[in-house]
Amino acid sequence: MDTISPEIDMLDDIIGRCVAARTLRAARVVTRQYDQALAEHGITITQFTLMVAIGRHRPHSLTKLAEGLDIERSTLSRNIAKLRAGGFVETKAVGRSQELSLTEKGAAILKDVYPKWRDVQTSIEEKLGDPALARMREALKDLHRI
Repeated sequence: MDTISPEIDMLDDIIGRCVAARTLRAARVVTRQYDQALAEHGITITQFTLMVAIGRHRPHSLTKLAEGLDIERSTLSRNIAKLRAGGFVETKAVGRSQELSLTEKGAAILKDVYPKWRDVQTSIEEKLGDPALARMREALKDLHRI
């Protein structure tokens, strides 16, 4: 039986130009560095950034938090459930909404993890250098506006 294979030129075009593939790959590389640094504390960079957002903004709904982080509400709900199970985040009914807040344990883990996060952040910034870092931040802002 003959197999159907896409044309090499088409595949090369996709490999060479796909913004999604390149962005996802870069995100995996960066995420892996943070996750390795935070692993001893039992959290991931995704959980860390969610706790930071909750601690900073004390959102009154998952929907507002999801919108602010550009994340699907169902994905956010799964992550919040893990944080609640770990005792890092709690919810409190406020009218028809659920206010999210850090627990003492959540606030403590952020303080414990912050130096590790800062080390990884500094290492990445140093590897990129100021001009590349500035270009990357601008490019990410541009992507966000699409």
